[in-house]
Amino acid sequence: VWQILGPMCEEIKKLKELMSATEKVRREKWISEKTKKIKEITVKGLEPEIQKLITKHKQELKKLRVLHEAELLQADERAAQRYVRQSEDLRQQLEREKDEQCQRERELAKQRFEKQLQEEENSLQQQRRRLYKEVQHGELEDLRKQLEENSSLAGRALREELEKSRDEQERRHQVEVKALKERLEIEKQTWEENYMKKEEAWLLTRERELKEEVRRGRDKEIELAIQRLEEETRVAREECERAADNRIKRVRDKYEAELRGLEHSERGALQKQQEMREKHGDMEGELLRVQSLLRQREQEISDLSQLSEERRSLAEVIRQEFAERLVELEEENRRMKMEVSEAKARLRLELDRVSREKEEELAEVHQRVKSAILKKEETVNNIRKQHEAAVKRADHLESLLEQQRKQLLGK
Repeated sequence: VWQILGPMCEEIKKLKELMSATEKVRREKWISEKTKKIKEITVKGLEPEIQKLITKHKQELKKLRVLHEAELLQADERAAQRYVRQSEDLRQQLEREKDEQCQRERELAKQRFEKQLQEEENSLQQQRRRLYKEVQHGELEDLRKQLEENSSLAGRALREELEKSRDEQERRHQVEVKALKERLEIEKQTWEENYMKKEEAWLLTRERELKEEVRRGRDKEIELAIQRLEEETRVAREECERAADNRIKRVRDKYEAELRGLEHSERGALQKQQEMREKHGDMEGELLRVQSLLRQREQEISDLSQLSEERRSLAEVIRQEFAERLVELEEENRRMKMEVSEAKARLRLELDRVSREKEEELAEVHQRVKSAILKKEETVNNIRKQHEAAVKRADHLESLLEQQRKQLLGK
Protein backbone atom coordinates (compact mmCIF):
# COMPACT_ATOMS: atom_id res chain seq x y z
CA VAL A 1 0.00 0.00 0.00
CA TRP A 2 2.83 2.37 0.89
CA GLN A 3 4.58 1.59 -2.42
CA ILE A 4 1.39 2.58 -4.26
CA LEU A 5 0.45 5.62 -2.15
CA GLY A 6 3.97 6.86 -1.30
CA PRO A 7 4.79 8.44 -4.70
CA MET A 8 1.31 9.86 -4.93
CA CYS A 9 1.65 11.51 -1.50
CA GLU A 10 5.02 12.95 -2.50
CA GLU A 11 3.51 14.35 -5.70
CA ILE A 12 0.58 15.81 -3.75
CA LYS A 13 3.00 17.41 -1.31
CA LYS A 14 5.14 18.91 -4.09
CA LEU A 15 2.02 20.07 -5.95
CA LYS A 16 0.67 21.64 -2.78
CA GLU A 17 3.93 23.55 -2.17
CA LEU A 18 4.06 24.69 -5.81
CA MET A 19 0.42 25.74 -5.75
CA SER A 20 0.91 27.65 -2.50
CA ALA A 21 3.89 29.59 -3.83
CA THR A 22 2.34 30.22 -7.26
CA GLU A 23 -1.02 31.13 -5.77
CA LYS A 24 0.54 33.62 -3.40
CA VAL A 25 2.49 35.38 -6.18
CA ARG A 26 -0.43 35.35 -8.62
CA ARG A 27 -2.89 36.57 -6.05
CA GLU A 28 -0.71 39.48 -4.98
CA LYS A 29 -0.02 40.39 -8.61
CA TRP A 30 -3.65 39.95 -9.58
CA ILE A 31 -4.93 42.08 -6.71
CA SER A 32 -2.45 44.83 -7.49
CA GLU A 33 -3.19 44.87 -11.21
CA LYS A 34 -6.94 44.58 -10.87
CA THR A 35 -7.10 47.28 -8.25
CA LYS A 36 -5.22 49.60 -10.55
CA LYS A 37 -7.38 48.73 -13.56
CA ILE A 38 -10.55 49.10 -11.55
CA LYS A 39 -9.54 52.62 -10.58
CA GLU A 40 -8.69 53.48 -14.18
CA ILE A 41 -11.73 52.12 -15.99
CA THR A 42 -14.42 52.56 -13.38
CA VAL A 43 -17.06 54.63 -15.08
CA LYS A 44 -20.55 55.02 -13.78
CA GLY A 45 -22.01 55.01 -17.26
CA LEU A 46 -20.66 51.52 -17.89
CA GLU A 47 -22.44 50.05 -14.92
CA PRO A 48 -25.43 48.58 -16.89
CA GLU A 49 -23.09 47.02 -19.41
CA ILE A 50 -20.89 45.66 -16.68
CA GLN A 51 -23.99 44.23 -14.95
CA LYS A 52 -24.94 42.43 -18.15
CA LEU A 53 -21.42 41.10 -18.46
CA ILE A 54 -21.47 39.89 -14.87
CA THR A 55 -24.84 38.19 -15.41
CA LYS A 56 -23.53 36.53 -18.51
CA HIS A 57 -20.41 35.57 -16.62
CA LYS A 58 -22.51 34.00 -13.86
CA GLN A 59 -24.44 31.96 -16.41
CA GLU A 60 -21.22 30.82 -18.05
CA LEU A 61 -19.76 30.04 -14.63
CA LYS A 62 -22.85 27.97 -13.79
CA LYS A 63 -22.49 26.06 -17.05
CA LEU A 64 -18.81 25.56 -16.33
CA ARG A 65 -19.67 24.22 -12.88
CA VAL A 66 -22.17 21.74 -14.37
CA LEU A 67 -19.61 20.64 -16.95
CA HIS A 68 -17.01 20.46 -14.22
CA GLU A 69 -19.23 18.21 -12.08
CA ALA A 70 -19.91 15.93 -15.06
CA GLU A 71 -16.22 15.75 -15.88
CA LEU A 72 -15.44 14.98 -12.24
CA LEU A 73 -17.94 12.11 -12.26
CA GLN A 74 -16.49 10.75 -15.49
CA ALA A 75 -12.95 11.14 -14.16
CA ASP A 76 -13.93 9.37 -10.93
CA GLU A 77 -15.46 6.52 -12.93
CA ARG A 78 -12.39 6.24 -15.17
CA ALA A 79 -10.07 6.40 -12.18
CA ALA A 80 -12.13 3.77 -10.36
CA GLN A 81 -12.13 1.50 -13.42
CA ARG A 82 -8.39 1.98 -13.92
CA TYR A 83 -7.73 1.30 -10.25
CA VAL A 84 -10.00 -1.75 -10.32
CA ARG A 85 -8.03 -3.10 -13.27
CA GLN A 86 -4.75 -2.39 -11.53
CA SER A 87 -6.07 -3.93 -8.32
CA GLU A 88 -7.26 -6.99 -10.22
CA ASP A 89 -3.85 -7.37 -11.88
CA LEU A 90 -2.13 -6.92 -8.54
CA ARG A 91 -4.52 -9.38 -6.89
CA GLN A 92 -3.89 -11.96 -9.61
CA GLN A 93 -0.14 -11.46 -9.27
CA LEU A 94 -0.36 -11.81 -5.48
CA GLU A 95 -2.55 -14.90 -5.85
CA ARG A 96 0.00 -16.43 -8.20
CA GLU A 97 2.79 -15.62 -5.76
CA LYS A 98 0.70 -16.96 -2.90
CA ASP A 99 -0.08 -20.15 -4.83
CA GLU A 100 3.61 -20.58 -5.63
CA GLN A 101 4.53 -20.00 -1.98
CA CYS A 102 1.82 -22.44 -0.85
CA GLN A 103 3.09 -24.99 -3.36
CA ARG A 104 6.63 -24.55 -2.05
CA GLU A 105 5.42 -24.88 1.53
CA ARG A 106 3.41 -27.99 0.60
CA GLU A 107 6.46 -29.47 -1.09
CA LEU A 108 8.63 -28.70 1.94
CA ALA A 109 5.99 -30.11 4.30
CA LYS A 110 5.68 -33.19 2.10
CA GLN A 111 9.45 -33.65 2.11
CA ARG A 112 9.60 -33.20 5.89
CA PHE A 113 6.73 -35.65 6.32
CA GLU A 114 8.29 -38.20 3.98
CA LYS A 115 11.64 -37.79 5.73
CA GLN A 116 10.01 -38.19 9.13
CA LEU A 117 8.00 -41.15 7.89
CA GLN A 118 11.17 -42.73 6.49
CA GLU A 119 12.97 -42.12 9.79
CA GLU A 120 10.07 -43.60 11.73
CA GLU A 121 9.94 -46.61 9.40
CA ASN A 122 13.71 -47.09 9.66
CA SER A 123 13.52 -46.82 13.44
CA LEU A 124 10.63 -49.28 13.52
CA GLN A 125 12.45 -51.67 11.19
CA GLN A 126 15.59 -51.46 13.33
CA GLN A 127 13.57 -52.05 16.46
CA ARG A 128 11.78 -54.97 14.83
CA ARG A 129 15.05 -56.46 13.61
CA ARG A 130 16.63 -56.03 17.03
CA LEU A 131 13.65 -57.54 18.80
CA TYR A 132 13.42 -60.31 16.22
CA LYS A 133 17.13 -61.00 16.57
CA GLU A 134 16.90 -61.03 20.35
CA VAL A 135 13.77 -63.15 20.31
CA GLN A 136 15.30 -65.40 17.68
CA HIS A 137 18.52 -65.58 19.69
CA GLY A 138 16.72 -66.42 22.90
CA GLU A 139 13.26 -67.41 21.80
CA LEU A 140 11.41 -68.31 24.93
CA GLU A 141 9.11 -70.83 23.32
CA ASP A 142 11.97 -72.66 21.60
CA LEU A 143 14.00 -72.59 24.78
CA ARG A 144 11.07 -73.91 26.74
CA LYS A 145 10.58 -76.71 24.23
CA GLN A 146 14.31 -77.37 24.20
CA LEU A 147 14.36 -77.52 28.00
CA GLU A 148 11.35 -79.83 27.99
CA GLU A 149 12.96 -82.05 25.37
CA ASN A 150 16.29 -82.06 27.20
CA SER A 151 14.56 -82.78 30.49
CA SER A 152 12.40 -85.45 28.90
CA LEU A 153 15.37 -87.01 27.14
CA ALA A 154 17.42 -86.90 30.32
CA GLY A 155 14.55 -88.44 32.30
CA ARG A 156 13.95 -91.11 29.72
CA ALA A 157 17.66 -91.87 29.50
CA LEU A 158 17.89 -92.00 33.27
CA ARG A 159 14.84 -94.19 33.54
CA GLU A 160 16.13 -96.45 30.78
CA GLU A 161 19.50 -96.61 32.45
CA LEU A 162 17.87 -97.35 35.78
CA GLU A 163 15.63 -99.97 34.18
CA LYS A 164 18.58 -101.50 32.42
CA SER A 165 20.61 -101.39 35.61
CA ARG A 166 17.75 -102.84 37.55
CA ASP A 167 17.15 -105.52 34.94
CA GLU A 168 20.83 -106.27 34.82
CA GLN A 169 21.04 -106.36 38.59
CA GLU A 170 17.97 -108.51 38.83
CA ARG A 171 19.25 -110.79 36.10
CA ARG A 172 22.63 -111.10 37.77
CA HIS A 173 20.97 -111.45 41.10
CA GLN A 174 18.69 -114.16 39.79
CA VAL A 175 21.63 -115.94 38.18
CA GLU A 176 23.62 -115.62 41.36
CA VAL A 177 20.68 -116.63 43.46
CA LYS A 178 19.98 -119.52 41.17
CA ALA A 179 23.61 -120.55 41.35
CA LEU A 180 23.61 -120.09 45.09
CA LYS A 181 20.39 -121.96 45.32
CA GLU A 182 21.90 -124.70 43.26
CA ARG A 183 25.12 -124.75 45.30
CA LEU A 184 23.87 -123.65 48.69
CA GLU A 185 20.18 -124.33 48.54
CA ILE A 186 20.23 -126.03 51.86
CA GLU A 187 23.13 -124.38 53.66
CA LYS A 188 22.70 -120.71 52.62
CA GLN A 189 18.93 -120.19 52.59
CA THR A 190 19.10 -117.83 55.58
CA TRP A 191 22.09 -115.97 54.08
CA GLU A 192 20.22 -115.73 50.77
CA GLU A 193 17.32 -113.99 52.41
CA ASN A 194 19.65 -111.52 54.16
CA TYR A 195 21.53 -110.97 50.92
CA MET A 196 18.30 -110.25 49.04
CA LYS A 197 17.31 -107.65 51.61
CA LYS A 198 20.72 -105.99 51.50
CA GLU A 199 20.71 -106.02 47.70
CA GLU A 200 17.28 -104.47 47.49
CA ALA A 201 18.23 -101.83 50.05
CA TRP A 202 21.40 -101.04 48.09
CA LEU A 203 19.43 -100.78 44.85
CA LEU A 204 16.90 -98.45 46.42
CA THR A 205 19.64 -96.30 47.90
CA ARG A 206 21.50 -96.21 44.62
CA GLU A 207 18.34 -95.35 42.76
CA ARG A 208 17.58 -92.52 45.19
CA GLU A 209 21.13 -91.20 44.88
CA LEU A 210 20.98 -91.27 41.08
CA LYS A 211 17.58 -89.56 41.09
CA GLU A 212 18.85 -86.90 43.49
CA GLU A 213 21.94 -86.25 41.37
CA VAL A 214 19.85 -86.00 38.21
CA ARG A 215 17.34 -83.72 39.94
CA ARG A 216 20.06 -81.42 41.30
CA GLY A 217 21.73 -81.17 37.88
CA ARG A 218 18.42 -80.57 36.15
CA ASP A 219 17.34 -77.94 38.71
CA LYS A 220 20.68 -76.18 38.38
CA GLU A 221 20.42 -76.08 34.58
CA ILE A 222 16.81 -74.92 34.75
CA GLU A 223 17.67 -72.22 37.28
CA LEU A 224 20.57 -70.96 35.15
CA ALA A 225 18.38 -70.93 32.04
CA ILE A 226 15.63 -69.08 33.90
CA GLN A 227 18.11 -66.51 35.24
CA ARG A 228 19.56 -66.01 31.77
CA LEU A 229 16.10 -65.60 30.24
CA GLU A 230 15.04 -63.20 32.99
CA GLU A 231 18.18 -61.12 32.44
CA GLU A 232 17.63 -61.05 28.67
CA THR A 233 13.96 -60.16 29.16
CA ARG A 234 14.87 -57.36 31.57
CA VAL A 235 17.49 -55.97 29.17
CA ALA A 236 15.04 -56.16 26.25
CA ARG A 237 12.35 -54.39 28.26
CA GLU A 238 14.75 -51.65 29.35
CA GLU A 239 15.91 -51.15 25.77
CA CYS A 240 12.31 -51.01 24.52
CA GLU A 241 11.41 -48.48 27.22
CA ARG A 242 14.48 -46.36 26.48
CA ALA A 243 13.77 -46.48 22.73
CA ALA A 244 10.12 -45.54 23.31
CA ASP A 245 11.09 -42.71 25.69
CA ASN A 246 13.71 -41.38 23.26
CA ARG A 247 11.26 -41.56 20.40
CA ILE A 248 8.56 -39.76 22.40
CA LYS A 249 11.11 -37.12 23.41
CA ARG A 250 12.22 -36.59 19.79
CA VAL A 251 8.64 -36.29 18.57
CA ARG A 252 7.76 -33.94 21.44
CA ASP A 253 10.81 -31.73 20.81
CA LYS A 254 10.10 -31.64 17.08
CA TYR A 255 6.44 -30.66 17.48
CA GLU A 256 7.30 -28.13 20.20
CA ALA A 257 9.79 -26.55 17.77
CA GLU A 258 7.13 -26.50 15.04
CA LEU A 259 4.63 -24.96 17.46
CA ARG A 260 7.16 -22.27 18.42
CA GLY A 261 7.72 -21.56 14.71
CA LEU A 262 3.97 -21.30 14.10
CA GLU A 263 3.56 -19.01 17.12
CA HIS A 264 6.40 -16.83 15.80
CA SER A 265 4.69 -16.69 12.37
CA GLU A 266 1.41 -15.76 14.03
CA ARG A 267 3.07 -12.97 16.03
CA GLY A 268 4.73 -11.72 12.84
CA ALA A 269 1.38 -11.70 11.03
CA LEU A 270 -0.27 -9.83 13.92
CA GLN A 271 2.59 -7.31 13.99
CA LYS A 272 2.32 -6.83 10.23
CA GLN A 273 -1.43 -6.32 10.57
CA GLN A 274 -0.80 -3.70 13.29
CA GLU A 275 1.68 -1.93 11.02
CA MET A 276 -0.89 -1.89 8.20
CA ARG A 277 -3.44 -0.42 10.61
CA GLU A 278 -0.96 2.31 11.59
CA LYS A 279 -0.25 3.02 7.91
CA HIS A 280 -3.99 3.12 7.32
CA GLY A 281 -4.32 5.69 10.11
CA ASP A 282 -1.51 7.77 8.59
CA MET A 283 -3.18 7.63 5.16
CA GLU A 284 -6.50 8.67 6.66
CA GLY A 285 -4.72 11.62 8.27
CA GLU A 286 -3.18 12.52 4.92
CA LEU A 287 -6.59 12.25 3.25
CA LEU A 288 -8.10 14.53 5.89
CA ARG A 289 -5.31 17.02 5.29
CA VAL A 290 -5.90 16.89 1.51
CA GLN A 291 -9.64 17.30 2.04
CA SER A 292 -8.92 20.31 4.23
CA LEU A 293 -6.76 21.71 1.44
CA LEU A 294 -9.61 21.14 -1.03
CA ARG A 295 -12.05 22.91 1.26
CA GLN A 296 -9.56 25.77 1.50
CA ARG A 297 -9.37 25.91 -2.30
CA GLU A 298 -13.15 25.85 -2.54
CA GLN A 299 -13.32 28.66 0.00
CA GLU A 300 -10.83 30.60 -2.06
CA ILE A 301 -12.98 30.01 -5.15
CA SER A 302 -16.00 31.19 -3.19
CA ASP A 303 -14.08 34.24 -2.04
CA LEU A 304 -13.05 34.95 -5.61
CA SER A 305 -16.66 34.61 -6.76
CA GLN A 306 -17.77 36.97 -4.03
CA LEU A 307 -15.00 39.36 -4.97
CA SER A 308 -16.11 39.24 -8.60
CA GLU A 309 -19.65 40.10 -7.59
CA GLU A 310 -18.42 42.98 -5.49
CA ARG A 311 -16.32 44.27 -8.38
CA ARG A 312 -19.28 45.05 -10.62
CA SER A 313 -17.37 47.80 -12.28
CA LEU A 314 -14.93 45.41 -13.91
CA ALA A 315 -14.65 45.55 -17.65
CA GLU A 316 -14.46 42.76 -20.21
CA VAL A 317 -10.71 42.33 -19.64
CA ILE A 318 -11.25 41.76 -15.92
CA ARG A 319 -14.02 39.24 -16.63
CA GLN A 320 -11.84 37.39 -19.13
CA GLU A 321 -8.85 37.20 -16.79
CA PHE A 322 -11.05 36.18 -13.89
CA ALA A 323 -12.65 33.48 -16.03
CA GLU A 324 -9.23 32.15 -17.05
CA ARG A 325 -8.07 32.16 -13.45
CA LEU A 326 -11.25 30.45 -12.35
CA VAL A 327 -10.85 27.82 -15.05
CA GLU A 328 -7.28 27.20 -13.91
CA LEU A 329 -8.35 26.89 -10.31
CA GLU A 330 -11.21 24.59 -11.24
CA GLU A 331 -8.86 22.53 -13.37
CA GLU A 332 -6.46 22.24 -10.43
CA ASN A 333 -9.37 21.47 -8.14
CA ARG A 334 -10.66 18.80 -10.51
CA ARG A 335 -7.20 17.26 -10.80
CA MET A 336 -6.78 17.27 -7.04
CA LYS A 337 -10.21 15.67 -6.59
CA MET A 338 -9.39 13.04 -9.19
CA GLU A 339 -6.11 12.23 -7.44
CA VAL A 340 -7.83 12.12 -4.06
CA SER A 341 -10.61 9.91 -5.46
CA GLU A 342 -8.05 7.57 -6.98
CA ALA A 343 -6.10 7.52 -3.73
CA LYS A 344 -9.28 6.80 -1.75
CA ALA A 345 -10.31 4.01 -4.11
CA ARG A 346 -6.83 2.48 -4.13
CA LEU A 347 -6.53 2.74 -0.37
CA ARG A 348 -9.98 1.27 0.22
CA LEU A 349 -9.42 -1.67 -2.13
CA GLU A 350 -5.90 -2.26 -0.84
CA LEU A 351 -7.06 -2.18 2.79
CA ASP A 352 -9.90 -4.59 2.00
CA ARG A 353 -7.49 -6.94 0.25
CA VAL A 354 -4.89 -6.75 3.04
CA SER A 355 -7.57 -7.33 5.69
CA ARG A 356 -8.87 -10.37 3.83
CA GLU A 357 -5.38 -11.76 3.34
CA LYS A 358 -4.46 -11.23 7.00
CA GLU A 359 -7.67 -12.89 8.15
CA GLU A 360 -7.01 -15.81 5.82
CA GLU A 361 -3.40 -16.05 7.01
CA LEU A 362 -4.48 -15.98 10.66
CA ALA A 363 -7.11 -18.65 9.99
CA GLU A 364 -4.52 -20.75 8.17
CA VAL A 365 -2.01 -20.32 11.03
CA HIS A 366 -4.66 -21.35 13.59
CA GLN A 367 -5.59 -24.35 11.45
CA ARG A 368 -1.93 -25.37 11.11
CA VAL A 369 -1.43 -25.06 14.89
CA LYS A 370 -4.54 -27.16 15.50
CA SER A 371 -3.43 -29.78 12.94
CA ALA A 372 0.06 -29.90 14.44
CA ILE A 373 -1.38 -30.43 17.96
CA LEU A 374 -3.74 -33.18 16.73
CA LYS A 375 -0.91 -34.85 14.82
CA LYS A 376 1.33 -34.67 17.89
CA GLU A 377 -1.37 -36.20 20.10
CA GLU A 378 -2.00 -38.96 17.56
CA THR A 379 1.73 -39.76 17.30
CA VAL A 380 2.12 -39.79 21.09
CA ASN A 381 -0.93 -42.07 21.42
CA ASN A 382 0.48 -44.47 18.81
CA ILE A 383 3.85 -44.57 20.57
CA ARG A 384 2.11 -45.06 23.92
CA LYS A 385 0.10 -47.96 22.46
CA GLN A 386 3.28 -49.53 21.05
CA HIS A 387 4.97 -49.11 24.43
CA GLU A 388 1.98 -50.68 26.23
CA ALA A 389 1.96 -53.56 23.73
CA ALA A 390 5.70 -54.11 24.32
CA VAL A 391 5.16 -54.05 28.10
CA LYS A 392 2.27 -56.52 27.80
CA ARG A 393 4.40 -58.80 25.65
CA ALA A 394 7.23 -58.65 28.20
CA ASP A 395 4.76 -59.38 31.03
CA HIS A 396 3.33 -62.25 29.03
CA LEU A 397 6.81 -63.66 28.46
CA GLU A 398 7.58 -63.32 32.16
CA SER A 399 4.37 -65.16 33.06
CA LEU A 400 5.26 -67.91 30.58
CA LEU A 401 8.73 -68.16 32.10
CA GLU A 402 7.32 -68.31 35.61
CA GLN A 403 4.80 -70.94 34.58
CA GLN A 404 7.46 -72.98 32.80
CA ARG A 405 9.79 -72.66 35.79
CA LYS A 406 7.06 -73.91 38.11
CA GLN A 407 6.29 -76.81 35.77
CA LEU A 408 9.95 -77.77 35.55
CA LEU A 409 10.43 -77.48 39.31
CA GLY A 410 7.26 -79.52 39.84
CA LYS A 411 8.67 -82.33 37.77
